[in-house]
Amino acid sequence: MNTLLLLSVAQIVIESLPVSSSAHVNLLEYLLKHAGISGVARPEVFDHILHVPTIVVVSAFLLSTYASLVVRGGVALLRPHRSLWRVRILVRAKAMLLAQLLLATLLTACFYFSGLSAYLHSIVPPHLLYAAGFLWTALLFLRLTALPVDARASNGFVTACVVGCAQGLALLPGVSRLGSTYCAARIMGLRPRQALSYSLLLQLILMLAGGVKALCTPLGKQAFAYLMIPHVALCVGVAAVGAFFLLRLVSSMAHTRTMYRWGYYLLCMAALSFALL
Repeated sequence: MNTLLLLSVAQIVIESLPVSSSAHVNLLEYLLKHAGISGVARPEVFDHILHVPTIVVVSAFLLSTYASLVVRGGVALLRPHRSLWRVRILVRAKAMLLAQLLLATLLTACFYFSGLSAYLHSIVPPHLLYAAGFLWTALLFLRLTALPVDARASNGFVTACVVGCAQGLALLPGVSRLGSTYCAARIMGLRPRQALSYSLLLQLILMLAGGVKALCTPLGKQAFAYLMIPHVALCVGVAAVGAFFLLRLVSSMAHTRTMYRWGYYLLCMAALSFALL
């Protein structure tokens, strides 16, 4: 397995975990180079193309999680005289959720266009950024241990603003997008499964935008063609299946309220990043 394929598989698999896949892949690439294993330079657009398998994984997970809800909605539509009011409530709730997701995405875009991430890259060593990002995400996870079990959810649009800002900060190296948005949603009072779904839906919007933008560029088309090479496609497919089951594991941890354990792992990763300075 060549270096580019190894890093691609690693990113697809780690993308399902709340630990910043990009920082892990960059650290892995650094360690491989330090061991004398040369690699191929990966343009940023290649990382966006690698979101395509993740989009499939997240979509499959959300569909499998809410399949019963979709079925109940279909049954309600077939019996309008009995369940029309339920359909109206469901449509209204989903419209509100969509508005909140769009608001959160808009705030994330503000962070993106601010250029803060590029500026920090230009003045701070990468490993120090990774260490700081890991430490920040670890503190968010450890904060979950202090949350009351019966916390009440805040106003939906206030939650969207907080989670959108958390996702914007996740543009910084080492900060996990999934981890930070999940923790922000939990801190704002959402239940564990709700917080995970909220976070994944936000990720889905962001990855779709990045993937479409990348596919419109020549480099993006070349990267996608690379993923379609038979042996590469096979490895990507196996990695996507593994990522799906890892996402199920994360969902199980959310359900059992043990997501805080990722904080201890990220503290170790922060220490490793400091050691590599």
